[in-house]
Amino acid sequence: MTLTVRELAPFLCDTVDFEKHGFAAIPKRQLISPFELNYSLRKLLSVSTGKFGNFKVQHRNELDMGKTLLKVTFSDVLVIQ
Repeated sequence: MTLTVRELAPFLCDTVDFEKHGFAAIPKRQLISPFELNYSLRKLLSVSTGKFGNFKVQHRNELDMGKTLLKVTFSDVLVIQ
């Protein structure tokens, strides 16, 4: 299974303003430029050749975040507080 999220852009804002006015009406800061996030889950089945011929299932989770740009200004620090 593979999941890819493109142009993910997280924002920071004051939670009180968010609850009171909604997302469109509040000042918010974009600290990280939009990026791509990839998640994959792989299941591997292996058979041992021992006396009992056991099966073994392995799960491999991978999370990969593409190139990002972090930009912090003094105004961002005020919003974070």
